[in-house]
Parts: sequence; structure tokens; C-alpha cells
Amino acid sequence: MKSVLLAAAIAVTSTASHAATFDAVESYYTFGSGVSSNQERLLADKAQEIGFPGLETISFILFDISTFSAPATPYRVSLQLEQDSGLAGTLIPAAADRELTVGAYALDGIWDPVNGNLADARYGTNGSAAFDLVNVGANGIYSWDVTRLFRQWVNTPTAETAIVITGLFGNTNTDNRNTYASFYAANSIAGTGPQLLVAQVPLPAGLPLILAALGILGFLRTRRRS
Repeated sequence: MKSVLLAAAIAVTSTASHAATFDAVESYYTFGSGVSSNQERLLADKAQEIGFPGLETISFILFDISTFSAPATPYRVSLQLEQDSGLAGTLIPAAADRELTVGAYALDGIWDPVNGNLADARYGTNGSAAFDLVNVGANGIYSWDVTRLFRQWVNTPTAETAIVITGLFGNTNTDNRNTYASFYAANSIAGTGPQLLVAQVPLPAGLPLILAALGILGFLRTRRRS
């Protein structure tokens, strides 16, 4: 009986190893009405917070999740971007002592890398519609929880599977210049481009064994009745 319970517990636990990775298929950033053609970087700030309305820099990232198959147990989805201050060029990059709060938002429109999607970003008041907010500073990989947005895509097959990235506010020190988060873009060969990582949520410790035991007990009771 113990060996049967152990085997069942292992079978239940093994399902938690499911994971999937989706690389961005396209990305761009906008500055005012301009749309970038540089696929080596993505930029984000929030310039209107320091008095320059219309000149904010916003990044747009498109994914293809058509091959996704939802696991049987709960899952979590994170957007990962790699910050590299060298990508900022002559702009002031985000740093450990000069962070920029960056949010992940939904896109309500048709993906348009030619004219841009400025009118299709849904921010809410002061960034209230963000699915997650993360402080970006030192170089490295940052992660946003976009599980709710991903589930919306899965439940609405016609939805545009794109994410909007922009800063919630700019850093205004004595030079009154804005801080930029700078990330590697889709199809980048120099660093890690945008990715969606799907992982099953681990079951609480001991739960697989309990579930397995209940299943075995139910099976035995059924056999005895028969």
C-alpha cells in the first residue's frame, strides 16, 4: 500500500514541472509620433510627468502564443526584459541609485509597427491599469507578473497578444532630465530579448501525497462495494 501511495504522489508532483517560453516576435518604441526602426533596443520613460506632454517614450512588444496549451493546474506568467544601460546611448539610463518605475499594460488595438499604437495603450489613472509595476535600476533581467493579461488572451482568441511598457514617472534631479529604462528588443543577438515564461504554480508541500492518498482510498472503497 505504501509503495502505491508513493508512486501516486510522484505522478501528481511531476505535473508541476510543466513550463513554456515565448520569445517576442516583434517590438518597437515610440517617441512622440515617431516609431523606432532600431531592433536592438527598447526604451521607456514617462516624460509628461516632468512637463513634456506628448514626448514620453513607450515600448510595444508582440508575442505569438498560438501554440500554448493550458496546463491542468494553476500557472503563472512573467514577462522578462533585460536592462542594459549601454542601450540608452546619450540618454540618462536608469541605475541602482536612479530607478524608474516601469509598468506592463494591455494593448487595445491592432498591432501597428508602422504608425505606432500610442492611442491603443490602456494606462488608467496614474498607471492604475498596470498589470504589474517594477522598479528598474541596475543592469540585469527584470520580471513582471502578467498572468491576468495572459489569461485574457487565452480566453479571447481575437485579442492582440501585445504588451505596452512605459515608466510611471521620471527621475527629476537637479539637471531636470528624465531617466530611461533601456531593454534588449525582439530578435536581439546581443542580449536577452523580451520573453514570456509560463510555469505551473507548485502545489503546497504535502498536498500531492494527500491528494494521491485520497484518490487511492476512493479507489479501494469502490472496489470493496463492488
